[in-house]
Amino acid sequence: LGLAFHNYAGVNNDSFPMAYQFVTTPAPNAHAWGAWLLPMIEQENLFRQYDLRQPFFVPANQIVVRTHLKAFQCPSAPENRLYSGDLGP
Repeated sequence: LGLAFHNYAGVNNDSFPMAYQFVTTPAPNAHAWGAWLLPMIEQENLFRQYDLRQPFFVPANQIVVRTHLKAFQCPSAPENRLYSGDLGP
């Protein structure tokens, strides 16, 4: 993931993705760093399925949000704490 962050910065003016971004205009929208790193961890096809024009919790983005990726899994967490539950605002 460290290399993915640096690769992202390399093509984005030496800036890392925001930890979490929430904007209210022109429409409410919310995304975390994981979405922006998908192309950097060879998940370009998954990234293309994610609609950045809508918040992460809308049904259209649920396939991507709920996709289990080993790269985002902590090897020291026995339950690996996958994101689940209500994804509403």
